[in-house]
Amino acid sequence: MGDVNSNAPYNLEEGTPIYLPSPESLRRSKWRLRAIQTPYGGCEFRSRLEAKWAVFFDALAIEWRYEYEGFELAPFGKRYLPDFYLPELGYWIEVKPGLPDEAELRKAYLFNYGLARDPATSQQRAFILFGDIPWPYPKRGNVSGFSASHEAEGDPSRWDLCWQACPTCQRLTIGQINTMSCHGCAEELGALVQDALDVVWSIPEFDKVIDIVPAMVSGAVSTEFFRSGHRIPHLQQAYAKARGMRFEGKERRRSA
Repeated sequence: MGDVNSNAPYNLEEGTPIYLPSPESLRRSKWRLRAIQTPYGGCEFRSRLEAKWAVFFDALAIEWRYEYEGFELAPFGKRYLPDFYLPELGYWIEVKPGLPDEAELRKAYLFNYGLARDPATSQQRAFILFGDIPWPYPKRGNVSGFSASHEAEGDPSRWDLCWQACPTCQRLTIGQINTMSCHGCAEELGALVQDALDVVWSIPEFDKVIDIVPAMVSGAVSTEFFRSGHRIPHLQQAYAKARGMRFEGKERRRSA
């Protein structure tokens, strides 16, 4: 009886005490929370949250591969196995239930830097998806990304990223929240504005940049429209499907 709480509360309906483990027994057992392994899509995910993100990818028709390939982060001697690889986008995704700690950030940053340095993978990027599935869409960043340049000053990590769909071409990307993350469409819009200004040759370049271009953009288009990529309806539907997914039954693990 040394491992139970003698001051245990009573179940009023049954009239029997509820014995709780004592602090000493908890310390001896090295007890900790464990994620629930969850089958989905032919894989046995290490956590339900990972499986929910797989549902999210499926809802958006994004091809995913679970624990596709491991890496050694030489010369640091660390090994890294990202949770997801998205081959169509060139994204490697790590899923965390809360904010990643320093060790997790360091691994992801080193991996991202290695990707950028190798000509064969220079267009690929590594991200950490942290927190639960947002509802109905992220209000702030829920993806951490990294600068790949070793010459960048200060903290290379970014915390204001999220999944976005370009409002004009519908391209899926991870980008800075409340911005137009589709660089192709942003460049096209800029070129259209510049072409319109070039018709009037007498306007100084300084006035174009400082006064006229912002006025043209705000008057001709809704800037809110271009900053709404993180809350596009089909993204919200994918979040809702992932949040509402109920995992039942057993599935055989899909071979790599």
